[in-house]
Amino acid sequence: MAVTIATALPLAVLGLSALLLNHRMSPELLSPSWFVLGLAGAVTFVSLGTPGRAAPRFTGVFGAGAHAYLVVALGCWATLAIAQGSNGGIDSTISQLLAVWLVAPPLLVAAHAIAWMPARRRPARTLVIGTGRVEAQLRDLALRHPEARMSIIGRLDDVEDAAAAEVLGSVDDLERVVGELGVERVVVAFSARSDQQIVERLRGVAEMGVEVQAVPRFFELIGPMNHSNGLGCLALTPLSYRGMSPAERAAKRAMDVVAAVAGLALAAFPMAVIALLIKLDDGGPVFFQQERVGLGERTFRILKFRTMSTGTAAEVTAHAGELTENGVDAWAIADLVKVSAAARVTKIGGLLRATSLDELPQLWNVLRGDMSIVGPRPLPLYEAPGVVGWQRRRYTVRPGITGLWQVMGRSNTPWEERMMLDYLYAQRSTLAQDARILFRTVTTVLARSGAR
Repeated sequence: MAVTIATALPLAVLGLSALLLNHRMSPELLSPSWFVLGLAGAVTFVSLGTPGRAAPRFTGVFGAGAHAYLVVALGCWATLAIAQGSNGGIDSTISQLLAVWLVAPPLLVAAHAIAWMPARRRPARTLVIGTGRVEAQLRDLALRHPEARMSIIGRLDDVEDAAAAEVLGSVDDLERVVGELGVERVVVAFSARSDQQIVERLRGVAEMGVEVQAVPRFFELIGPMNHSNGLGCLALTPLSYRGMSPAERAAKRAMDVVAAVAGLALAAFPMAVIALLIKLDDGGPVFFQQERVGLGERTFRILKFRTMSTGTAAEVTAHAGELTENGVDAWAIADLVKVSAAARVTKIGGLLRATSLDELPQLWNVLRGDMSIVGPRPLPLYEAPGVVGWQRRRYTVRPGITGLWQVMGRSNTPWEERMMLDYLYAQRSTLAQDARILFRTVTTVLARSGAR
């Protein structure tokens, strides 16, 4: 019901905009431009106002999704301005933009508030990891602050006498206890177990859709106001995120299609020039195609401008196959292949790589649905065996043209760090995060940081 109401809210954008601008109900309000604004608003409000199954993201009056809303709105408005400006209707477009600016903020607040109402009716069944002073403080605060919706049903820790300590088991029993007792939230409050071992267990329950929080170190100096989730005087850091809801994924896909179509149209001439330069350079093929692993571990053929000398791709693939047969680890193969391929880069290829222009043909992969604009980079087949355990989470989202590790080091990022960043993206992906990655991609490319 809440989602239905949140979906209907954007319709008020049209009505309120008409009143604010003294428009009468006329065919003008049913024009394609108003339809695009209404549809974009509906998708945005549903995606940002729909509650997930894990950590809440209402971090302020407008919510964390306000960043994503701004990006979506600007994209829609830019598209309308280009479309109508070419037809001499720029004045009408400006009026529409001003109208949405005025009515969007209160509707965004309302969408968040309505969507989150059902989630606040019942306390969450909470399991605490830890048995010390902080755990006792957490239990006391949970009783004194019912608005925190925290019903503590037990605790886990590594203690010598479990019965005397009144614990339900050790940290190793986390997934079993969560499943048996229907735990909805896990809070880490300083355990005797090492942090690394706890992290491995927490990944398992996070995959089960359980909200995970932790009391941060030096919490006495932090305070609850610096965190989106606080309990009395105690700060709680969210460690699990729900990822994108179905509505957000639909919005992301819609924006991918629009961006791919617009990008291919705007880059048609530069791409033609690049193709001509590659052909004139050595007479070889313009495009580089390679099998990559994508969403759901399905393979697809990625498309890029060729940056290496003719025949290098086949040689590299054959060399990688030999290394795999000899038992060389995938991460080592990836590094060896990069070194081998770097020596065969053409002059025009070096420029394309430095500016990332060799990635432009991947907009076709985005349009086909093989890829997204933002996401983990798709791995070649010879690197895929190196993805194990929790790292396979990367296959739950579409691979992208740019992603976290591209803006945090690009080709200089080590294998383990790449896998961790891809995991974190898949676990915590949001439209707002995509917007930040896109912005940082532009600055990284302009600075040529980590380019190879």
